[in-house]
Amino acid sequence: MIALAVIGGILAFLGLLLFIPLHLLLRYEDGFFLTVKYAFLHFQVVPKKEKKPKKRKKKKGKEPAGEPKPQKENALRQILKEEGLSAVVHLLSELARHTGRAARSTLSRIHVRDVAVDLVVAGEDAADTGIQYGRTCAAVYSAFGVLCNFLAMQVKAFSVIPDFRDGAKSRAKLYARIQIRPFFIISSGIGLIWRILVTMIKAKLSKSNTQKGGAVA
Repeated sequence: MIALAVIGGILAFLGLLLFIPLHLLLRYEDGFFLTVKYAFLHFQVVPKKEKKPKKRKKKKGKEPAGEPKPQKENALRQILKEEGLSAVVHLLSELARHTGRAARSTLSRIHVRDVAVDLVVAGEDAADTGIQYGRTCAAVYSAFGVLCNFLAMQVKAFSVIPDFRDGAKSRAKLYARIQIRPFFIISSGIGLIWRILVTMIKAKLSKSNTQKGGAVA
């Protein structure tokens, strides 16, 4: 009973860890910065801290290489050779459909909060600044429109302004706090792998049935 209680406690603790939110702090200002926070852990991913150079060991003489091992043929190439292009296109379309469904499911669980965008657009002269400003607005607003369709976003500040002063330079500032629970990432990944395996198995069964039908005929 004690062993079962210990195992149950460990499983409950691991399950709790899967539901603790993972925070990604994204910031851009004269460089890209990415910080990860999870429970009591806090570490910077980008830029990476410089590591001390390790002493290089002298390499011994290389042993004579043996015969090259035969490479396994790619699965898609094998299907293309045996069943033709239409079978490959059908398989890829099925995989893309399942991948898109899993991606949408995962993206809907991602919460992006405290989004702050500050863009200043400047060109060589006033006319160029106006052109660059129009292009920037079109690209930024369309990109945000797409992101808002897939992600739960909370925009705190958003500004795109032109700077017509002589010698002005374009600059950009961005900040966002991304939150997701590891459970949803793992469950979506397992679901995607399962759908891919089912699709591959169905393709093989369809191939074997076709070959049997041809043999009977």
